[in-house]
Amino acid sequence: RLSSKPGSTVSQQVEGRKVFTCPDGQSQMPYEVLGKLELEVSRINFVVCHDLFDTCEGTRILFKPMVDKHMGCQVLVFNYGTQAGTKYPVPSAEEARYQDPSTLSLNNEWCADRLAELMEHLEACGEMLFSSPFHVVGFGGGLPVAAAFAGKYGRQPRFKQSLRAVVSVNGFTSVDAQLAAVLYSSMKVFNSFPENRPDLPVSYFTKYIFSEEYMEKVHPNLALNIYTAVANPITLEGRVRSPSLVRQIDWVDRAWLSKQANASSSRSSSSSSSSSSSSSSGNS
Repeated sequence: RLSSKPGSTVSQQVEGRKVFTCPDGQSQMPYEVLGKLELEVSRINFVVCHDLFDTCEGTRILFKPMVDKHMGCQVLVFNYGTQAGTKYPVPSAEEARYQDPSTLSLNNEWCADRLAELMEHLEACGEMLFSSPFHVVGFGGGLPVAAAFAGKYGRQPRFKQSLRAVVSVNGFTSVDAQLAAVLYSSMKVFNSFPENRPDLPVSYFTKYIFSEEYMEKVHPNLALNIYTAVANPITLEGRVRSPSLVRQIDWVDRAWLSKQANASSSRSSSSSSSSSSSSSSGNS
């Protein structure tokens, strides 16, 4: 068993959580693999992409009973760029002037690439095998990351036979007007909060999380206490960058609609050519 994959490093953290350093030498992602590896496949595994301001400690609590009950099942939980404990490259103003804007975006494709690197490392170290069947699960804002991973890597030989499904739990792959307004207002408000008051962003954003039906049953203070029961040391910068990240991960616009636009453009060009030919014939 290898201690680490070449080009990456791992340091042990509290309660089994580890930190993976990506091959770029800058990006870091806390992660944990729940359950024990079994070479004989008896259960399906899960790769979980949680929501915007969630953390792998909270996701761990959700899936731990499942892996305890179903021996042989493994679940990968991790934090992606801008979430608690992560590191990501931030170009200087001078560097940004000479870089393609797309390379500066911490978007779903960037997160999907880092996830693929993490999964490759886990296989190399023998922590989790992705030749065994697995589902990619996306919660809320984690679904675009899951969809980007499946779209880019799902047909590769490594995952073609083992990736069984992308599962959405209250997820979205497009940012509509309402969500865009929420993210934009959150970013502006977060920018006005001081670094030493991490409770303020939480209090503000929870008004968009809880439904009216839920708030009729649970007191607001109790709901907030339940939501913050698991420590989430996300930085204020991480909260500010996360909404801008999501506004760039409109998977429908980036993938499907762009193909439709290209197809329409091709048809339009063909139509224009035909019209020009007819017009020329008529004029002559």
